[in-house]
Amino acid sequence: MANATKASILTFAGRAWQTTFTGTTLDPAINACLSDLNGSDLLVGYATDELAVNNRYFAQPANYKSMIAITLWSGTVTYDSLIELPGGVAKWRSLKAASSAPDRPKYFVEWPSHEDQGILLYPRSDAIYQVEIDYWRTHPESAIEYPAKFQHLLNLGSVYWEAALRRNTEYMNHWGPLYYAERQTRENDTPPICRSAV
Repeated sequence: MANATKASILTFAGRAWQTTFTGTTLDPAINACLSDLNGSDLLVGYATDELAVNNRYFAQPANYKSMIAITLWSGTVTYDSLIELPGGVAKWRSLKAASSAPDRPKYFVEWPSHEDQGILLYPRSDAIYQVEIDYWRTHPESAIEYPAKFQHLLNLGSVYWEAALRRNTEYMNHWGPLYYAERQTRENDTPPICRSAV
């Protein structure tokens, strides 16, 4: 799948500003746009990991924002997705203290305050499992990773953020509503994720 390109952003912004943008001249506006879009659930990440016997923790994948689903499998058997544990870390700690018997993990808890920013599982694993993780992710600053369908949104956002950085009220008033309308359209196109509850 093709990604949106910086070249297209530069061309669009050049026409909007009636100038030529080259190299890194528009990077602050592009980065401001990408940072702003991290507030929306628009990018999905996928990772795999291996869960060892007696383990109840694994680290979050790169650019992790929040969980969509965790699925365990072993050999040819795929198990139901894990359920987010109501009560969070406090409930996980009480269950862990009440029972130490290993079993196939059925619940997960995000642990964002932990220094490793991990994901806790309950109960601890009774075997080696492969883990598939689908998650909302943030955009890295290094390269544009939005699919091509987001090109217009990035074009509008970069022009708007350039206006904001220049404090150009006229351009902000013109490009801001266009950018936020396109952003809302993209958010509405993203299907909701239903997370299981106990």
